[in-house]
Amino acid sequence: MAKKPKNRVKTKEVTENLKCMLTEEEIRQAGETTARLIQTKASLEKDKKSVVASFKAKIEAAEAGIIDQSNKVRDKYEYRDILCVERHDFINGTIVVHRTDIDKIIESKKMTLAEKNREELFDK
Repeated sequence: MAKKPKNRVKTKEVTENLKCMLTEEEIRQAGETTARLIQTKASLEKDKKSVVASFKAKIEAAEAGIIDQSNKVRDKYEYRDILCVERHDFINGTIVVHRTDIDKIIESKKMTLAEKNREELFDK
């Protein structure tokens, strides 16, 4: 008895990534999606610039603070607005500036001719 020949042809399903022509609807949808993504990207880039600028300003403020504090440590002083009393002595022709926080005279000078003529401003 003769053997039945084996089937030498076999098939199976496979998936291949192949070129397919798009429909008009698919092209329209891709165009709309592209437009939305362009707007999203532009918005994100604008937000990024804003955040970068904000952090740059914060870093610069920190740097300014570091310099200010370093100068205080190095110099051991700083300038402040201090209440002073300016005394105009029209009899002796002098002006004396008195610093009130440490009770000290910080300036004493002779009046100029123009300053001597301002006595009427103090009579009010």
